[in-house]
Amino acid sequence: LPSILNVVVSTIFISISSFAQQGITLNTTPNAAYEWMINYKPIKNDKGEGFCWHARSGMDQFVDNYILTKNTEWLDAGVKYFDFLIGKMDTGPDGYKGWIGPYMYDNTVWIDSHVGDALLLSGMLDFSVLVLEDKNLKKKYKEKADFYVETAKKHLIEKCDARGTWVEDGDIGGYRSYEKYMEPGNLKEWKYGN
Repeated sequence: LPSILNVVVSTIFISISSFAQQGITLNTTPNAAYEWMINYKPIKNDKGEGFCWHARSGMDQFVDNYILTKNTEWLDAGVKYFDFLIGKMDTGPDGYKGWIGPYMYDNTVWIDSHVGDALLLSGMLDFSVLVLEDKNLKKKYKEKADFYVETAKKHLIEKCDARGTWVEDGDIGGYRSYEKYMEPGNLKEWKYGN
């Protein structure tokens, strides 16, 4: 059985390598994918965690299609999309940035959800890992990759820690939701919660 598994894995690897070397034709272009993403109606009309869930859908195509085709135009389009998303971040009362908007479980208050922030920043970090592990990609994209890493460090990890949302329970731990909220449209002060 192990030898059959080795043959199957080897065949899949050879097939994938062959596709990457031959080039794959996709049914869209990098720029068309970018334009579709930024004009997707829920992204244009939403804020907060809802925005993040919609904006995350399809985000992987930029890195995935680069891996399939080796066409760096996909990474260029990804950078444009990631920068578009970064431009949608707002600064909260404590000076940290996030995608602030209606809380998904009570739209009468606003917050930047840890989950929403992590959804979008994880896609940018996938790009960063790809770039920082490839000496050829580093030449062109290192500055952007470093920027996304620093943004995630400060406006996700540091923010979550500063807000005291890490909770340990025996041998495990995790981040819980922050329990302070803003009044809709007022990003200057916490109005509700502990």
